[in-house]
Amino acid sequence: LAAAAPWSPHTWIDHEPYTNCEAVSSRGAGTQGPFGVRDVLAEGGVSWVWAAGDLDGRAGVRIVNLFGGEPGEARGAIYPLPQDPRLWVFRSSMFHAPPEELAAALSDPELAGLERAHGLFVAHSYLGPSARTTRSPDQLSRLVVVPAGGGLAIHPALDAALARLAAHVRAGRLASLTWAQAGDRLRALAEVEVTYLPDGGAEIHNRGAEPIAGLTISLPAAGLDVVVEGAAVVGREDDGADARLWLDLDAGDKATLRVWYGLDPVPLLPR
Repeated sequence: LAAAAPWSPHTWIDHEPYTNCEAVSSRGAGTQGPFGVRDVLAEGGVSWVWAAGDLDGRAGVRIVNLFGGEPGEARGAIYPLPQDPRLWVFRSSMFHAPPEELAAALSDPELAGLERAHGLFVAHSYLGPSARTTRSPDQLSRLVVVPAGGGLAIHPALDAALARLAAHVRAGRLASLTWAQAGDRLRALAEVEVTYLPDGGAEIHNRGAEPIAGLTISLPAAGLDVVVEGAAVVGREDDGADARLWLDLDAGDKATLRVWYGLDPVPLLPR
């Protein structure tokens, strides 16, 4: 931790947690003896730790939405460590295969499906640095770097898949984030409260201590006028029957939304 301090690490991922006793998923969740490290991690500025166990680990190489699909399938993608709420735990899904299989899993239809589900995918991958430094035959078959021009390059199939992902990101349909960015945003969103007002409008209140940039608001108002007070609308997209707006909402701030059809107000909560 002292050696890594100049980079201010916030995320801790244990290597080989099934044999590594100081893993947070093992005896590292304590503070005593030679393996208890949770207090050392929290005091060293770490706020996120890995759960080690993968969701849908036997489902094959595919994009897994950690939020689940149907409401009855909801899963705990993040949660505070019971012994110490200064540390939050995040989960992942195994995503380890030869580069051609990884590339096929990152297809446009699968990425679009993740978008439609408003999902979260955290890939547990081993990408490998080079053939020279990789010993296991199994790992050698899964390397995503290949010799090219006297050096190394990303395997062409996976490089094309990453380009597809980048196109979705540029279009504003997906976000590709570090875990600390993604996890901190999830916790910030949990502090957003929506109150429906007697006049048919809605109040959006950021009760948290952190600002939220690009807060997404979706409401059945495509083609209608949406008036926002208290926050600037930084973007809007009408998709089917829904209008999707993005707001920047500072810590503690409130924004009020009202929808109009011409001169007539449209209540956001049906009477």
